[in-house]
Parts: sequence; structure tokens; C-alpha cells
Amino acid sequence: MKSLSAALRFPAGISLLGLGVSPALCQVQSAAQPASAALSVQRIQNGAQLTAGDLNVKVQFYAEDIVHVLKRPAGGTSQKISLTVLQTDLPNLDVHFEENATGVTLTSANVRLRVSKSDGSIQYLDKDGRTVL
Repeated sequence: MKSLSAALRFPAGISLLGLGVSPALCQVQSAAQPASAALSVQRIQNGAQLTAGDLNVKVQFYAEDIVHVLKRPAGGTSQKISLTVLQTDLPNLDVHFEENATGVTLTSANVRLRVSKSDGSIQYLDKDGRTVL
């Protein structure tokens, strides 16, 4: 029995060692990428598309109070296979676009979205600037 428990402890010890090393490697790799080089912002019809590190974020207004948000890995495709109905013909809306060092703000008559450049998070606000979501 002693040899069996010793045999099981050895692989477990190696697994724990591997878990301890891999987060450190991930931190070194992510710290090596400058934040400014990892992000691009592109205006699209009624919205914006952001790329930050390994994440693509697409925010597009379908109406003054309807916003479609799509997040995917940077290597993924924008072609979405879904059972939901996706609007293909977009009306020309008056969506205001503002960009600063920390993020992008898109504003329609009823909704305001702030998209963070650092992590792609989105803050939803009503027309008076109160947080909705």
C-alpha cells in the first residue's frame, strides 16, 4: 500500500507544480504587450468595433433604443450562426461617437453606451446618464 500512495503523490506533486508555474507565465506574456498596441477602434454604421488583446467587441444600434452587442475571440469569425433573427438592413441613425484614452462612448436619443478600452466591458446608461445595466 505504501508504494501505491507514493506513486500517486508524485503525479499530484507535478500537477501542482505545473499549476504554480503557468499563471506566472501568463502574467509575463500579458505584461509584455503594451496596452496601446493591443487596441484598435473602428467606426461602423450606427456603432463601433473594438479589438483589445484577444477580444473583439462590436456595438451597433439597430434603433434609438435597441443595441446589438457581439463579443468574440480575436481569431473568431464575425459570421454568427444563430437561431435568433439578426437585422441586416440598418436605418441611418444619429449615433454620436466619442473616443478618449479610456474608452468609446456611443450615444443615441435614448441610450448611451461606454465601452472600456482596457477590458471591453460595457456600461449602459439612459439618456439622462443614469446607469441601466
